[in-house]
Amino acid sequence: MENSEKRTPTEFGLKILQKLYPKITPRAAQIQPHQTLVKEEKFSQQEIYDILKKLPNGKASRYDEIDNIIVKVIFNSFPSLLLDFFNKCLELKCFPDPLKIGLVILFHKTGKEEQNIKSYRPIYLFPTNC
Repeated sequence: MENSEKRTPTEFGLKILQKLYPKITPRAAQIQPHQTLVKEEKFSQQEIYDILKKLPNGKASRYDEIDNIIVKVIFNSFPSLLLDFFNKCLELKCFPDPLKIGLVILFHKTGKEEQNIKSYRPIYLFPTNC
């Protein structure tokens, strides 16, 4: 790709996505569900507690705008809510699409040409509960 090539911001963004994800089909979520031969063990309340304990407080919320503190308060108030939710997802072998979607933010590298794809560093933000 030539650096002097002019395009709209949308066209440039799409070009970057094609470069980052060349083999992803538009609706990859519609592919057949994963078949496992091993039965997955259910999550335990202790596992969820241990994971939530590691979530940092005071950090900016993720792209879903759900603060880690809120997730912890929900778990402390209704411990079975998250446990039942994740175990049901595991049982059905189906996790909601919003839990699989992340936000890609491109940071421009200082001193690099803006029209060059390699001048950007992608950062991926995932939902709080992933």
